[in-house]
Amino acid sequence: MVNAGADQTLTFGSPVSISATFTDPGTLDTWTYTLNWGDGTPLQSGSATLSAPITGTHQYLVPGNQTTTVCVTDDDLGKHCDSVAITFVSTKGKITGGTLRFGNNGRGGFNVQSVDGITVQGNLQYQNGSENLHAPTMTAIAVSPDLTKGWFSGVLKDGRVFVAYVEDNGEPGKNDIYKLWINGVLQNGDGKLTGGNIQIHKS
Repeated sequence: MVNAGADQTLTFGSPVSISATFTDPGTLDTWTYTLNWGDGTPLQSGSATLSAPITGTHQYLVPGNQTTTVCVTDDDLGKHCDSVAITFVSTKGKITGGTLRFGNNGRGGFNVQSVDGITVQGNLQYQNGSENLHAPTMTAIAVSPDLTKGWFSGVLKDGRVFVAYVEDNGEPGKNDIYKLWINGVLQNGDGKLTGGNIQIHKS
């Protein structure tokens, strides 16, 4: 029987840590495990013992709340799984990006803010080839304590959801990073800017 731990509520953008235990009446068995983060990244796997927890830490960079699943299989092919629901909440903060350009000819900008860590306001625009997107609805924002990294999410006018991850690596912005996912699909490669500037502020 696997116990992956309690459901978690974390600041949007925070890494998720899992510590799972399991029991098995067959104490002479051997066991293997998989840890599925649920976002399409490779499974974490290895051998397991009754005396040591199965642990892992993961940084989510895709939209929405997540589910992490731990499965243990014994040498008799008996298998049991348990899941942890991850809910992300916002922080106070402000993230802005203007006249942004990317190596794939994409361009865009955004201005997102929360003054209370609950209500998020702002907008986003993104263009790349035939895509000309506008998002007037923001659902979450978070900034790192050192104001170098930020995350925000929202809903496009056409109903699709997006999440963005940004890095502010100093002036004039040439080393800044802006990655944009729409319905879980990355839109702009490694996110390195070829123009524009990202700034992350306290609210």
